[in-house]
Amino acid sequence: MNVKKQNKEWISRQETTDESRRDYEYERSAAWALNAIYEAMERNNLTKADLARALGTSRANVTHAFSGSRNVTLRTLSDLAWACKSRVSVKVEPLRTGEFISCPALIVESVQRVVKVEDSGQGSPCNELELMVGGCSP
Repeated sequence: MNVKKQNKEWISRQETTDESRRDYEYERSAAWALNAIYEAMERNNLTKADLARALGTSRANVTHAFSGSRNVTLRTLSDLAWACKSRVSVKVEPLRTGEFISCPALIVESVQRVVKVEDSGQGSPCNELELMVGGCSP
């Protein structure tokens, strides 16, 4: 069975019922949040034992939070992030369906202001966005 067909079947199972999609969304959110906290641990050279000491709990309790075997609350995520000298940020975005969802959606805000930038005197002024996408020509 090819990967594309496996992905379609997997997606179909996640979207079979509202309850299965709801469960999937929880698991996805928890996994992404815990992964982000793990990355903060690595950036700060922290171990699970370090987090446990900072939080006044056992290493086993921290390990259990990362295991995915229990419901991870916002309190737990916030505590773990705090121990990593970080904070948790929650973003609500539209559900996407019918596609393999392997990373958070990137929601790009529209450009709020355009800054005129003069070129070297060879042509017309370009705006900042045109410069970023290479659309400004003399």
